[in-house]
Amino acid sequence: MWDVRLPPDTLRLPSGPALSYLELQESAFSMTPRNGRIVIVHECLPWAITIMAGMTPFGTSTVITVSHLLHTIHNELHRQIFESDFWNDAVGEGDRARIYDAWAKRCALLADVSVGEEQGLEREAKRRQIASEGVKRVDFLGDRTLFYGLKRRSTAGGEVWEMRLRHVGS
Repeated sequence: MWDVRLPPDTLRLPSGPALSYLELQESAFSMTPRNGRIVIVHECLPWAITIMAGMTPFGTSTVITVSHLLHTIHNELHRQIFESDFWNDAVGEGDRARIYDAWAKRCALLADVSVGEEQGLEREAKRRQIASEGVKRVDFLGDRTLFYGLKRRSTAGGEVWEMRLRHVGS
């Protein structure tokens, strides 16, 4: 499982260990995605995440590695949102409260991971620094941040996959 609020190197297999370097360089898919491109969606996100196969020393690749997949998901989810993403007719008061709560929890979690829970003033300063970066896309997920895989949704017109997430604590 991997909490998408944290960097991909925190991913742990159910048996406990982290993925090895070689495992991270393996293809993330049993079949090569059409055009070396996939789109990832989730019902809580108004954005899609597009992942393109990377470059190799030998030219363009059609393979999306596990490492590339995880890092792209993380980078896209940790983009700061625009004011219009938060204040619009599609996002109600209840949604904004859930997003704000997720933002506060993410700031506290990242401060704990960065500094440690016992560091008092230093931890609070780190939390404030993280909070000053504002709401990010990952906060729209609320407490559903435990990544456990992807499920193919469609291939008509391209590869579309649904990001599978569990609630923190379940």
